[in-house]
Amino acid sequence: MQPPPPPPPAPVSLSTQIRQNQRQIDKACRELDRERIKMEMQEKSVKIQIKKLAKEGQIDAARIMAKVRFHDHHPAIIPFPKSFSLC
Repeated sequence: MQPPPPPPPAPVSLSTQIRQNQRQIDKACRELDRERIKMEMQEKSVKIQIKKLAKEGQIDAARIMAKVRFHDHHPAIIPFPKSFSLC
């Protein structure tokens, strides 16, 4: 003989749902902030490295790194296809 199935979970109140969703949003915002700060630090270190290479006389290497940095910072804009819809 099998035990009876567990009772269904109690319905979650609206205020609890709002609190849970707000926590998820806050967590995602913190993760984005961490990622943004990390990227800014990387960009700063690349900028310092470019200056260091230029100071050492390695102009070609510095120029290439500057071009890569520029293209990473300004990616080509690719438009969405006309069939794309958010709704």
